[in-house]
Amino acid sequence: MPRSSTSLIPRLAAEFVVIVVGVLVALGVDSWANDRADRVLEKEYLQRLLDDVRYDLGEFAFLDSIGGIGLEAGLAMSSAEAVRALESSLLVATVLAVANERQPDLSRATYRELLSSGRIDLIRSTDVRVALAEYDRVVSETEGVWENISPRLRVWAASRIPIHIVDRRDEACTPEADVWMYTVPTVCEFDLGGWPAEDLRRDVLTVDAQQRILLSTHRFNVGMAVTRQLRGMGEELAAALERALADLSS
Repeated sequence: MPRSSTSLIPRLAAEFVVIVVGVLVALGVDSWANDRADRVLEKEYLQRLLDDVRYDLGEFAFLDSIGGIGLEAGLAMSSAEAVRALESSLLVATVLAVANERQPDLSRATYRELLSSGRIDLIRSTDVRVALAEYDRVVSETEGVWENISPRLRVWAASRIPIHIVDRRDEACTPEADVWMYTVPTVCEFDLGGWPAEDLRRDVLTVDAQQRILLSTHRFNVGMAVTRQLRGMGEELAAALERALADLSS
């Protein structure tokens, strides 16, 4: 074999090795860059999910407070004797407390976005993905719990209690220390400003009103049980998200 041919082989081999190494390095850098971008995106999604569930926890605490006050108010009007014994402004405040229906306003947009976009695989934590799926399943199954099976008592009460009396109740019976959006007016005595409540007392004593109050009281009782279940699941999900974020930051 000519000498020139024998010297060419090592050079070609070296060039081949350089090319292969270069390709591998480029692929490695590209993979590292993609992985780094995925981790940045994962962190953003984890934080958004955590913000969502923290908002939900505030909703559950608020609904639980509404339910507790509404349940007590409903029990306070469980008999004709109890209704007749209530001072006029307490009667108004009690009716408004039982009529304080509210649907939960939960944040599920981030999880829905992850599913619809196919990006759920960005979340590497098995604990987080399992907790997310279970939480979303139970939320979906319990969405109808807060719907009253009777015509809503809120509409009934609004037709009998003027808005300026509701405002007086809110001003007198709302704890000032609470955050405004999660404030729950209590049942307390307040100045009716001369507004007569006897027509309301008469209406509350009707069979129709008593049935509405009974159904609303039952709804509050069931709703409180559901919100406490979801609140516990939300707290577990929040803890899993916090751990996943801590792992990414370490």
